[in-house]
Amino acid sequence: MIALRFSISLLSLSLSLGSLLLPASAADWPGRFGPYRNSSTPEKFAAWQEPLKLEWSIPLGEGYSSPTVADGRLYLHSKIKDKHEELVQACDAATGMELWRFSYPHKPFESNVGNGPRTAPVIALGKVYTYGITGILTCLDAATGKLHWQVNPLEEVGAPNMFFGASAWPMVEGNRIYISAGNKGSCLLALDAADGKIVWKSLSDPPTSVGPVPYAPRLGGRASRQLVYVSQRAVYGVRPTDGEQLWEFSLVERPLLTVPPVAVVGDMIVANSMATGAVAFKIAENDGAMKPQEMWRNPKAATYFSQSVVATDDRLLIVEARLIPSAEIDLVCLNLKDGKEIWRKPNVGVYQLNMIRTGDDKTLLLDDVKGELALIDPSSNEYRELARSPVCKPTIISPAVAAGRLYTRDDVGLNCYRLPTAE
Repeated sequence: MIALRFSISLLSLSLSLGSLLLPASAADWPGRFGPYRNSSTPEKFAAWQEPLKLEWSIPLGEGYSSPTVADGRLYLHSKIKDKHEELVQACDAATGMELWRFSYPHKPFESNVGNGPRTAPVIALGKVYTYGITGILTCLDAATGKLHWQVNPLEEVGAPNMFFGASAWPMVEGNRIYISAGNKGSCLLALDAADGKIVWKSLSDPPTSVGPVPYAPRLGGRASRQLVYVSQRAVYGVRPTDGEQLWEFSLVERPLLTVPPVAVVGDMIVANSMATGAVAFKIAENDGAMKPQEMWRNPKAATYFSQSVVATDDRLLIVEARLIPSAEIDLVCLNLKDGKEIWRKPNVGVYQLNMIRTGDDKTLLLDDVKGELALIDPSSNEYRELARSPVCKPTIISPAVAAGRLYTRDDVGLNCYRLPTAE
């Protein structure tokens, strides 16, 4: 069962909206973490009274790649059965009818946690970018599937692939693609979006499955545009124009190779690891130097998986993970200001609970054991569930929400449901 495997494609959260490249419609889902790169949607949904009705489904090959949606098209990335090849598909987002497909070969790859691609397609400025399990980065025309270019940045910088395959999502902004590689002097890379050529290399940490997120704190009365990248050793601030390291916050992780990405909430950064738990800090400038200032720490709220944190205006929902004596997770609500626990819902899954914040501060939850979708109101002083429905087989793959539809992926394929909208 897919719920009994590790998935190592991780979460990106950011509320620095001024630095984001937004889709044509904020109701699209142009990357794994939605239109704002923080697992949120502006759409509002009403509590349903009956189980959600399946509109359509299509079969898919192996992979942990999440679905993405833009301009009425649904994009999917999977492995072709019995071949060392990957497939990119575009389908009509309303009907599931295939519009185009593009396949390509890659070097043989096998792991005991799956052999299909792990990162979601990213759509930006009429292009779709995919990152395959062996490190192949592909740029296609989003409307036609025509190949613009294809490179393997891991091979170019001599970076080793992880034993479970390349999993760090690319971040596309403006004319640059930012991606994690992992090697001395080339842990984080910037590529030209026009041709895939490397523009700069930065940092020297080992490879991880985390991609960068945008950050724009106000320093000296003006926004300082940065990239925030978390490795097994630390959280780093990097200047996006040239890759220069601006600051470092120590965050030593246990040797899992899986570290959750940071949550950026305004000027505050929330990082997490199994070794340290959750920690919040801000970046301050002193005599021209940028330094992290810790705000609070909650050692118990530790996690290691992808979709692990969602922020509202004054609260954090965190998936608290345990591996010993057995794998299980709790859903914990923390006060955003001090990190103190407000409420807890125990045993909500095994490895992963996918979360999406809605436009009216409700939260959609998709569990990994039953494949059930729940709508909750996190603003109360206890766990408050408004609705629940089965929507797929057991899954650890992040869903997508766009134009009133929910898209879930499991071991069998892609499922589409219509969600009731709120007034």
